[in-house]
Amino acid sequence: MDEPWSQTEETPCADCGALVRAGGRGFALGAEDALCWDCSLRRGGRYDAGNDVWDVAPEVTDLTSRRSDRED
Repeated sequence: MDEPWSQTEETPCADCGALVRAGGRGFALGAEDALCWDCSLRRGGRYDAGNDVWDVAPEVTDLTSRRSDRED
């Protein structure tokens, strides 16, 4: 089972490779992967800062299929 990130961990953005800090302004893709803020917005995500939630999730279909390929 995957453990959630600690607040000090970073992971590369699944799209552009920029570092995404756990608990930062990115979109989590499961327990280990994430999109950076810019890629999340570019992919159509919409963040509601007042409620601290993503109103609209970014389009990640191509990324989830790549993750499945890596796990095989």
